[in-house]
Amino acid sequence: MDPGKGLEWCVKNLLEVFERSSRVLEESQWFPSDPESTRWWGGVETPLEIIVTAILVKLSRWKTALTALENMRRRGLLDLSRLSRSSIDEIAEAIRGVGFARSKAWTIIAISRYIESIGGVEALKDMDTAIARRELLRIDGIGRETADSILLFALNKPVFPVTRLSLRVLKRYCGENADDYRNVGERVEDALERDLYKLKLLHAGLTSIASRYCRNNKPLCGSCLLGDGCLYRSSGQAGQ
Repeated sequence: MDPGKGLEWCVKNLLEVFERSSRVLEESQWFPSDPESTRWWGGVETPLEIIVTAILVKLSRWKTALTALENMRRRGLLDLSRLSRSSIDEIAEAIRGVGFARSKAWTIIAISRYIESIGGVEALKDMDTAIARRELLRIDGIGRETADSILLFALNKPVFPVTRLSLRVLKRYCGENADDYRNVGERVEDALERDLYKLKLLHAGLTSIASRYCRNNKPLCGSCLLGDGCLYRSSGQAGQ
């Protein structure tokens, strides 16, 4: 990868790799589909399930979060009205196994009550992106990464979630062009012309690479599908 070509060129190159890597993405529970399909996100069925899982997966593994979601489904909890009237104890018991179960239970209840109060998920979808983000961030337990993941995958808003995982891969693969974390999200959105499919594919691919190969410590550069195009690998840092 040539660092002189810029972040915009780099992310487009990454998309070409991810288009050919459906198996790796699916093994990481990302299922590229129609741009507005909920199946991208772990194969779930509804926007509400994406919202709940986005909260569950924070500081937890995908597998653990999806197991907790399935347990909630079996208990009949994946209904907006039911969730908004549930107790913290009831939700915490259903999601036992994820980190910070009680605080996540409260966040799930709080966001369910908020969404119900405005008329449902469709009302949240109809909001301007900036307003929807602001409302989500007001809910205790929802930070920028979670809010933007909800905006992109549950509400189909063309945003790029700037997560620690995606930034790690962007910085290592693209080099210094990803150093400015403050505006990397907008730069990626501009580069991809706010195309919903491309934004989802890039996020899915980056998080898959980060989780499977591009680890914080002892990255598996030798088997990474990004290969010799990665600046981090070609610089020799991977062996240090």
